[in-house]
Amino acid sequence: EAMSQRFSEAGVDVETKVLLGKPLQDIVEFSRTHNVDLIIMSSHPIAPDDPLRSWGTLSYKVSVACACPILLVK
Repeated sequence: EAMSQRFSEAGVDVETKVLLGKPLQDIVEFSRTHNVDLIIMSSHPIAPDDPLRSWGTLSYKVSVACACPILLVK
């Protein structure tokens, strides 16, 4: 909510949705059926000693599977 409030205050139209279920499938399906312009997600830190481990995160999977742009926020 705090992040969407900041965008709203800057004059950006924001619509927030909370989905319960299978995260990857639900996000991809919702973005496709609702013509989503941008998905904003939190990113996960990458462990310097095991950077390949981060390839399995939800944010990475969404970035590959969705047609719209994905913004990762640290």
